[in-house]
Amino acid sequence: MMFFSRQFHLPLLGKELIEQAGRRRTYLSRTFYATLLFILSIIRFQDVLTGTELATAQLGHGRRLFDELVWLQMLGIYLFMPAMTCGAITQEKERDSLGLLLITRLTPGSILFEKLLGRLVPMMTFLLLSLPLMAFSYSLGGVGFGQLIGTALILMASCIYVSTLTLMCSAYCSTTVSAFFASYMVGLVSMFPLGVVFAISQAVSGVTEFLIYLAPSVVLVFASMMYLAIARAVIVQRALVPPRNVLLEFFRGLDKFFANLNEATTGGIVLIQDADKLPGDEPIAWRETQKKSLGTARYLIRVLVSIQTPLLFVLALGLSMTTYQVTNLTTPLIVIVWIVATLLVCAKSTSLISGERLHQTLDVLSTTPLTGREIFLQEFQGVRRLFLVLLVPFATLLFVEIWWDRLWQFHGWIRVLSFVFSVVIYLPLAAWISFWVGLKLKSQMRAILVSLLIVFGWSLLPLSLNEFLGIWPMREVALFCPSAFILVNQDRAMSGGLMLSNIAIYAGALVLIRSYCLINADRMIGRQ
Repeated sequence: MMFFSRQFHLPLLGKELIEQAGRRRTYLSRTFYATLLFILSIIRFQDVLTGTELATAQLGHGRRLFDELVWLQMLGIYLFMPAMTCGAITQEKERDSLGLLLITRLTPGSILFEKLLGRLVPMMTFLLLSLPLMAFSYSLGGVGFGQLIGTALILMASCIYVSTLTLMCSAYCSTTVSAFFASYMVGLVSMFPLGVVFAISQAVSGVTEFLIYLAPSVVLVFASMMYLAIARAVIVQRALVPPRNVLLEFFRGLDKFFANLNEATTGGIVLIQDADKLPGDEPIAWRETQKKSLGTARYLIRVLVSIQTPLLFVLALGLSMTTYQVTNLTTPLIVIVWIVATLLVCAKSTSLISGERLHQTLDVLSTTPLTGREIFLQEFQGVRRLFLVLLVPFATLLFVEIWWDRLWQFHGWIRVLSFVFSVVIYLPLAAWISFWVGLKLKSQMRAILVSLLIVFGWSLLPLSLNEFLGIWPMREVALFCPSAFILVNQDRAMSGGLMLSNIAIYAGALVLIRSYCLINADRMIGRQ
């Protein structure tokens, strides 16, 4: 690939590949991915690999292995490709180097094309790692040659589609964080028409397996060309756009709307006013609770309304129509609220120190007479306020289950206590893990990605592996997996011993991580 970049005069691509080759995490990530892929495949298909009549009885079993490998690869593309590509243009904007690139002989189209190739090469190497397993599944039978070629086409088309979509978001957005979230939101919206096209291609009778995969591949390539054209149109216009706090601007727009509405209806009566307090002895806490968008009371009320209003609407609609157990309604709502709460807590906690480092204020804080422990605890005041707001939707769901399922009986108190302890322990644990990641990593975007990967990986990976491999019962997985603990509690399978064991494990982890951060606070912020 380096020879290709030199022969065709692609200097930006050569720079991207040289930087990737010089990073140790490039080789570690590939080794980890290959090891995990092959170990899971060996465990999952142990019956096929260890069969005594492999040459005869096991023939035709390759279709199951092939399909699961393809879905695993598609999941990796749609989960990790946006994270790999979202900083392609925004990092140049944040370093103030995009303007320099635009005044060189490189055209905007060539910049986008070389950036795109620089992100496609790593993902293509991940796809190549699965070729031995696909070849093995093809040798077992059950997989046609047309399906093999069609699947390879749709995997490559999916890589190009996701990378161009994310590149478009990176060219439009001013920060890597906004490009990261925008790429996932746009990608979720665009999945519906693509699913319709794939369903139509499968429904048409008399179509070969190759054509079933060819039609979605053509649509993906056409959409990729459209995204690339949009990125080419906006990269110059958005090259020098200053960073914006979209959340803060949204809240300010809401404030203006409600202020005008309040002035027209009530004559300007204000029930809740922001306290105009002086910093006092806790200046960092004052700034976090009075000046930050997710710290002041009115903005937190906006967050609460945006979560609580649809939750109450769905609960009212579902309870009026339900004829089954209320847990069938509250369980998916609990999962959604947990995801939203974890995202907010991780983003807020990670940005406490990494945001100070980004705005070059961490050195100023280090020169103050405050100890590192005091700085950390005052930084967390805004997160504590966010905790109190997020307790409201959880309390709403718990109240519905208590009122509907009569959980005040003795056997239901275990579920109530498990629910309460999971909220009280898991959210602070996610916050301190994210805070620790923000201390370790210098880049705010990288810190957010790593913290989300750790928290959601810790919560979902054991459950997913157990569902994939089918090794342990759910109750055993719940000992070390938060998501399994929540699901077991919703299935009414929680016992007192399981609850106490899980609380002891995660409460101990919370105390250890929090104590480690506070004890080593001065060293972590750079003080001698």
